[in-house]
Amino acid sequence: MALLHVSFFSKTLMRTIPLSVYLPSDSVDFNNQYLSEEPYKALMLLHGVLGSEQDWVNQTRILRYAKEKNLVLIMPSGENHFYVDQPWNYTNYGEFIGVELPEISRRMFPISRKREDLGIAGLSMGGYGALRNGIKYPDTFSVIASFSGAIYKNALPFEEDSGSPFFLTTRYAKSIFKDQDYYDSHGNQLFKAIEKVENPSDLKIFMTCGTEDWLLDKSREFSRFLFEKGVPVIYKEKSGGHEWDFWDWSIKDFLDWWIPEDADQGVSSGNVRS
Repeated sequence: MALLHVSFFSKTLMRTIPLSVYLPSDSVDFNNQYLSEEPYKALMLLHGVLGSEQDWVNQTRILRYAKEKNLVLIMPSGENHFYVDQPWNYTNYGEFIGVELPEISRRMFPISRKREDLGIAGLSMGGYGALRNGIKYPDTFSVIASFSGAIYKNALPFEEDSGSPFFLTTRYAKSIFKDQDYYDSHGNQLFKAIEKVENPSDLKIFMTCGTEDWLLDKSREFSRFLFEKGVPVIYKEKSGGHEWDFWDWSIKDFLDWWIPEDADQGVSSGNVRS
């Protein structure tokens, strides 16, 4: 396998940022013949809060799964910014994810330019980021996957509790989302973002959440909302918490659904629990 660590200057973030990329281009058979041909299908894979662009590689078997699917992985660093635009501090992560990174990745690597060959997925903060940017940029991503996504209706639901981790405080939420008006009007409030989608049936969304996860009720609520709005959605639950074992299962299940071994697989409209 070819696992690359790249640094490049981002014009939307105004700084040099790190990127991890997996390429299946070096796979060979027993006759020393290359097994794969470009251009490749690709998945943008987002990490959670406190994480980095190397989390998925370090914590799951994603490289094995991607090799089996002949899939390129694009894994950016999202820092702790929830993958949204923050023009007040020159940090436009939404535009970076939805516009700049797909384009520069195709310039640097042998990735297909077809919409149907690019997906976006993530866990927790990254699950929110995948939904937020997949919904905001429907012409960029053909499929969206959110695992234990951090889905909220209000921008500032957190209490100022000295015992809480920083990412559950009002001060942190304000630094990310500014205020409720900005949150609602710039695609960050996912329920309102879906309401503004011109053709919701064009979206394809895959969601999972563990039955012991503290975000379970929010995942159930949003999946029901998607179904009611006519968005094709697969929603699955399984025993597990906010943890890597669950996310390893989730990414494997998603990839088997998106890229089945035997034939093309359609997207079902409705909720599925297992």
